[in-house]
Amino acid sequence: MRTEQTSHMQTATNPLTKLAAQIDALVGRIGRTIAWVGLGIVLVQFFVVVLRYVYGVNALWAQELVVYGHGFVIMLGAAYTLQVDGHVRVDIYYREMPQRSKRTVNFWGALMLLLPMALIVIYQSFGYVISSWEVFEGSPEAAGLRGVYILKTTLLVFGVLMTLGAIALAIRSRANQPARAPVPKPESQPE
Repeated sequence: MRTEQTSHMQTATNPLTKLAAQIDALVGRIGRTIAWVGLGIVLVQFFVVVLRYVYGVNALWAQELVVYGHGFVIMLGAAYTLQVDGHVRVDIYYREMPQRSKRTVNFWGALMLLLPMALIVIYQSFGYVISSWEVFEGSPEAAGLRGVYILKTTLLVFGVLMTLGAIALAIRSRANQPARAPVPKPESQPE
């Protein structure tokens, strides 16, 4: 019992553990914020359906807004899903492993698979995003949204957030913490 308390106290003061906690807090805030976009998608889609089937009006900009919303939720919510261990796993081995083995798999998976993938996404999408910003790329449709460059920027943000997520997962795995990061509670507003 005493060694567990000492070990926990050491990891709590470890600079790398603090870094992982800061990453988790950032990713958690982004994930909780972006979750509200899901509600926006539902409301805008409802608006599109009402316009089309009740009033016979086609709102292309609203349809594109739904697509943008899906892109934001998927690309910006992926790191949060990783943080809370919410990704779908199709395995027969991992779920039955002891915690120590799971931490080892998570550590090497984060360093050897996730981190390189995230860095490749950043490298490969950088020029693509920059060229989109240079012309402030918009929809090919006249009535569409003029913010395709913003949507494409989520590629870079996705890569950065997944890089941070991989670092935090590797740190937590080495510090003998659970794969699932503790989800910090949102700051309460004073009454």
